[in-house]
Amino acid sequence: MDTGNIIFLLGGHDLEMLTIRDMLKREGIAYADHDLSWNGARLSSYNNEIIMAQSKGMDFYGIELREDVPIPQRYHAIDHHNEHSDRPSSLEQVMDLLCLPMNRHHVLVAANDKAYIPGMIQTGATKEEIAEIRQADRAAQGVTDEDERQAESDLQKAPVIIGDLMVVRSACKHFSAICDRLFPYKRLLIHNAHEWTFYGVGAEWVYRSFSLPAAWDGINDHLYRGGGADGYVGVESGKYSEQQITKMTEKIEEMFPYSYHVFCFPFKWQRKGTEDEMFSKQIDLGEVEKVARKDGQWERIQYNPSEGQVMHDQEQRELFGEMQYYFELVHDVLYDKLGEKRKIHYSPL
Repeated sequence: MDTGNIIFLLGGHDLEMLTIRDMLKREGIAYADHDLSWNGARLSSYNNEIIMAQSKGMDFYGIELREDVPIPQRYHAIDHHNEHSDRPSSLEQVMDLLCLPMNRHHVLVAANDKAYIPGMIQTGATKEEIAEIRQADRAAQGVTDEDERQAESDLQKAPVIIGDLMVVRSACKHFSAICDRLFPYKRLLIHNAHEWTFYGVGAEWVYRSFSLPAAWDGINDHLYRGGGADGYVGVESGKYSEQQITKMTEKIEEMFPYSYHVFCFPFKWQRKGTEDEMFSKQIDLGEVEKVARKDGQWERIQYNPSEGQVMHDQEQRELFGEMQYYFELVHDVLYDKLGEKRKIHYSPL
């Protein structure tokens, strides 16, 4: 490729875009960067550069730009969002186009942008590498120290738990400060008065539900998505009223129905060969547990009431909330607490 006859037009800033910019600068390849935000990255932002490139007969490559004007000749789109979500990351596409090798940092940046933390985990990233990449990505997106403090403040109030969906209303300008603090999660919905983003299992379903012609008039022009079927989907900030945003988030909350059931199977037990012993010995649960472990069919699950575990594990958090609902006097017949000699044992089916 004749790198002297091309120019790259850079999209919204994040760690991937800044990594591409640094690489182009190092390689001496022409680029234009208007310091765009992710929501404001549009092809029309580079009208002057397009006119200049056309006058010189150059090829130009737009990286993650919304094509809001007619596509000019000799223009090439590089993206991996929305209809291009099946493509490699933009960084990988650019490196492949220029026949340049990917180093370890490039691999982590690409994995993060394509599939977030799970993507980095698949590359064998360490906790330190993940933390470093996520912090750098938030900074590249414009997340400030004030945003980080706001995220901490928003999370002082526990997320609303609807089945396996966590819902957070946040005053943060950048939701990544919330996501990183709550990971891992199965499903997460973050919203404010101006926008919402859904993350996790079912993102493709959410996208399809909103992109139906009869769902929301014109919404396809304002939806964004990435990360595959279980990645993320959201609506651009400022395109809908607070009332409309509320209706949309309520619709998402109703998309993942849940139901909890408690089945009690009353039965009695007695240790074999203890007919002549005291009743308490005949039904000693400690001995029953030994037999169950030896048999290998039962796994005892005990609740640890320590606050630290409750706040860091979703299942423990839900259980903690449930225990606040029931009067304490019935806890002994509902819960198997760690460290206590119990007459009730709990095992999942």
